Amino acid sequence: LQQLTNEILQLSCKRVLLLTIEPLLATLTDLKAQLEQAGVALKIDTSIIQEPTFQDFRNLLAESKDFNADLVLG
Repeated sequence: LQQLTNEILQLSCKRVLLLTIEPLLATLTDLKAQLEQAGVALKIDTSIIQEPTFQDFRNLLAESKDFNADLVLG
């Protein structure tokens, strides 16, 4: 994950939307801290719990639209 953090910072992203699942949140603690320390706004979404449908995607898009992410990871 350190390489991912470095790549995000090299891209000069200011707003990152991270799509993940609850069981993985603990593994993302360092990534989250490092990005926030670098001034990157991070929104983490765990609403998708199974293979997403088109409706899941539309819901996520509507909920995240105002965040205006530079990068979406999932």
